[in-house]
This record gives sequence, C-alpha cells and structure tokens, in this order.
Amino acid sequence: MRTALCLLIAAAAGCAGVRRSEDPIARDQEITRDVQWRLHGDARFERVLVSCKDGVVVLEGTVNDETDKAEAERVARRVTSVREVKSTLRVRSR
Repeated sequence: MRTALCLLIAAAAGCAGVRRSEDPIARDQEITRDVQWRLHGDARFERVLVSCKDGVVVLEGTVNDETDKAEAERVARRVTSVREVKSTLRVRSR
C-alpha cells in the first residue's frame, strides 16, 4: 500500500522532482514534513523527533541500536534540499 502511495505521489509530482518553496520558513516546514513522513512509516523510528532550520535537519529521540541511528540519518540526508543532518539520537539501553 505504501509503495502504491509513493508511486502515486511521484507521478503527480512529475519527473522534475520536488520543488521547494522560495520562502525559507515554508521550505524548512516542507523538509521537516518529508523527513517525518519517511521515518514515521517505520516503527523503528516512532520515537524520533524531526525539526529543520535553514535546511539543517535535527533528529532527536531514541532508537533501538546503532544501525537504526545510522539509517535514520541516511534517510534524512536523502530528502531533497537537506543541507546537513545533526543527530542527537540516543540508543536505548536494554
């Protein structure tokens, strides 16, 4: 279902890719929303909070292990218009 939704969104956006707002505040909100959408579809990242200022994404919260931490950072970096990712993600103690 999620794959079908992604394909539908990609088709609606066209081949030109994602166009970001010219307004810096709106652009940061769009980036935040996109990173949240990509992360929060995965239960591993349900405790991750996302914010963005000037194209710099900040990831806060907890994940299960170092692999999940690295994956959350990678996902955020791949979002269009992200200039940098700063992570304060903590690995949950067991």
